[in-house]
Amino acid sequence: MEAQHGKLRFDRAHFKGFGASSLEFEAVYIVLSADFNIYMDVQQAINLQLVRAFAERDIKFALPTPTLHLNGGLQLEGDGDVGRSRTKKPASDEADARPSPVIVPVEAARAGAR
Repeated sequence: MEAQHGKLRFDRAHFKGFGASSLEFEAVYIVLSADFNIYMDVQQAINLQLVRAFAERDIKFALPTPTLHLNGGLQLEGDGDVGRSRTKKPASDEADARPSPVIVPVEAARAGAR
């Protein structure tokens, strides 16, 4: 990478540790220019080279899949039209626009009804 980009100097790389669902590596390159555009070009080149290297070796990564656990479930307030896509109406029709549904924990909805 350094030979391809004259404004870059490799400093160090380490296996830094274990994350909650990841292995953490740190690679440090010194960009020998104060130009932010050059910095971003170098960062992109490094990242794209890593992606190509992983693909060539058939290394795949699992995407994070967070799970949200709610006590008591959910209740929708509003018109319940969650699945339908809506386009923004012109300003003249703003008063006629229906409110979007709001997701509220069931316990909070019950507490508000008392």
